[in-house]
Amino acid sequence: MKKNVKTIVTVGTILLAVLVVLGGCSSKQNAKPKQARDDVTVELTYKPYEKTAVTKKYTVAKGTNLAELITDKLNAKIEKGFVTSVANIKQNKVKGLYWTYKLDGKSATAAAKTVILKPAQKITFEMVKF
Repeated sequence: MKKNVKTIVTVGTILLAVLVVLGGCSSKQNAKPKQARDDVTVELTYKPYEKTAVTKKYTVAKGTNLAELITDKLNAKIEKGFVTSVANIKQNKVKGLYWTYKLDGKSATAAAKTVILKPAQKITFEMVKF
């Protein structure tokens, strides 16, 4: 009888240990990674002069600035704080064509490297003639 009680206690202890381990594993699988909660998704449009606009959504890490986004995703070039090329389309000083941008429909007043991206922000780069 003592052997049966000892066997039952041992088996019960093993089962309890297995349940604790499995319970701990399952809660970690359901948790969202911290990085995903700190991401920012923005809508970025670029429109070359007299051409069709291209719009895409991008998800970047919180704290990313606009210059980082466009140089990484659109192969943009920035010289002396001004965006001079977007998607390999260069401004043309002779024709008076320059890249400008808007944030949520309003003309930008700051350099792209100082603009920290916000969730659901809409950014539009457009080549315009001056």
